Amino acid sequence: MDIYQARTMLLFLEHMLPMGTFLLDRYFPFRERDVFETETVLANYREGNQDIAPFVAPRKGDVPILRDGYRTESLRPANIAPSAPLTTDDLQRIGHREIPFMGSKTQSQRAQTILGEDMDQLRSMVLRRMEWMAAQVMFENGLTMRHIADDKQAGDDYDLFFYDGVNEAVYTNALGDWTDPAVDKIEDLYNMAFMLTSQGLSAVDLVCSPEVGNQFIRDKLAMKFADNRRFEDVVAVNPHARSVPGVGYVATVKTIAAQIDIYTYTATYRDLDGVTKPYIPKGMAVMTAPRAGRRLHGATTTFNENGGADTHAGAFIPRIEIANNKKVRSLIVESRPLLIPRNKNCFIAAQLMPAV
Repeated sequence: MDIYQARTMLLFLEHMLPMGTFLLDRYFPFRERDVFETETVLANYREGNQDIAPFVAPRKGDVPILRDGYRTESLRPANIAPSAPLTTDDLQRIGHREIPFMGSKTQSQRAQTILGEDMDQLRSMVLRRMEWMAAQVMFENGLTMRHIADDKQAGDDYDLFFYDGVNEAVYTNALGDWTDPAVDKIEDLYNMAFMLTSQGLSAVDLVCSPEVGNQFIRDKLAMKFADNRRFEDVVAVNPHARSVPGVGYVATVKTIAAQIDIYTYTATYRDLDGVTKPYIPKGMAVMTAPRAGRRLHGATTTFNENGGADTHAGAFIPRIEIANNKKVRSLIVESRPLLIPRNKNCFIAAQLMPAV
């Protein structure tokens, strides 16, 4: 078996242990039917509505309705393609997991080990970028994707926002800073939930920064509305509440508009500028429901050894490139994802505490 064949490497990727990506997995789950064979993808979403059916005179028979607010657009997904070069000099060095006095690996065995480690690292980097994309769509109702070349700070910006004019997926009527014990936090939750339910959308989860979650727990009046006996039920339905690093279950709160499960998310990533940042900005929260978004994947096209072009479709497309007179072999894991909301304004973001 040639481990450097794209099909073989793809099997390796598919059988690797899953990486904890709470926002991506819970709100933008992967589905095979959302993988396109083209470099552009068809993205469609609609406005929620609460229209009621009319009474119709028997002689009329029926009254047609209009499909208001339904949009379908052809969009170009992001292009993510980290690489890991392997030189012939690297094969001469003893790996960090090798025990010298137990006998060293052959260069071929060492190359296979490095390939597996690189593949896992690159896949993790791609997933972190998708998790960042999920956070941007949830909190900003869109995102700016900077595609770079050699300069990590410069590049071409591709803006994609899911609103025209003013972003209405923001709760701007917060009753005050949640650090103030006098602020009615339950009323804020009700108002956010009503922004969803009034559109016919579900309000199920509040995902927030740890500061917001801590302030809720400290509020004795707010905690009276919490049904923490549901913790085991929540974990049974949503294993992420316990298994994903960085996810904390706070409480289940009953409001007039909906019953809300509150989670904190403390996971971070290291940005291209070298600074470690949280996926959820300080003091922020977003209310939504599981599977509120979609994860689409476009195809990628590369040249083959015969000079022709091959198009590959999938969530992750691994390939090998050899350069410098066959002295450098680079593993590339490419992905072309696009994250979109299923419905207009299905993620309601709020700044409940100061950002600084």
